[in-house]
Amino acid sequence: MTHLQSESQDKPRDAEPAGQDAPLDRHPAGAHWSALAARMLDDVVRIVEAETRLLEVNFGRALTAAFDRAIGQLLGGLMMFLGGACLLAALIMLLHQWLPVWQSLAISGAAAIGGGLAVGRLSARIARKTGSDTTGD
Repeated sequence: MTHLQSESQDKPRDAEPAGQDAPLDRHPAGAHWSALAARMLDDVVRIVEAETRLLEVNFGRALTAAFDRAIGQLLGGLMMFLGGACLLAALIMLLHQWLPVWQSLAISGAAAIGGGLAVGRLSARIARKTGSDTTGD
């Protein structure tokens, strides 16, 4: 074996000589960072857009649910008001069998005002117990 053959066998075959065949760094170090920064910025923009869409969907659902509850409560309150008016009219008609109309109206009005005051005091007492009193007393 010659001297050249022994040297070529000692070197690994995949090792490139440090000459013209050596791989060149075609991109300076700053180019990698700028590409990474651009990709990172794109990712952040996509995440923000996705979160915005998610917020819009969730906010829309919450707003729709709140609107549906408000409409339901409004209609329920209206139905209770009309029912109370009918009961008040029935009480007036019942009292009118024994009393003149003006006395029936006065008694029914006083009963309605007394009931309203009782409900107001009860709700104020409950609010004080739960600590949600907003009247500032």
